[in-house]
Amino acid sequence: MPLALEPNQRLQFILKSDQGKTPPPSFYYHALSARDVGVKQKAINDLPNEATGTKTTDLIKAQLEGVLVDWDNMTGRDGKAIPFNLAELDAILTVNEMWELTFGILAGNHVSDDEKKN
Repeated sequence: MPLALEPNQRLQFILKSDQGKTPPPSFYYHALSARDVGVKQKAINDLPNEATGTKTTDLIKAQLEGVLVDWDNMTGRDGKAIPFNLAELDAILTVNEMWELTFGILAGNHVSDDEKKN
């Protein structure tokens, strides 16, 4: 079955700053079809250069809606677990980390044969 149609497939993304941590804070997302990637990349490319702040973070969250489905090992400064809530993404990541996550998801829509078996 094509990866974008696999109903239970979840791909993992770890921010560069979290690689090597045990356990690493991880984000989980569904694979996108080539068409979906193109639509999301166009929306990002159409963002005006002067867009900042909430306009940027709102666009990023809109592109991740229905794609980013979970995270784990995410804890606040108080040490308490932060439950998944896409609306809170901009409260836990910097803007640069949000872009890293978004572009990582758009670029990472493939899995190895070993990952498919899990």
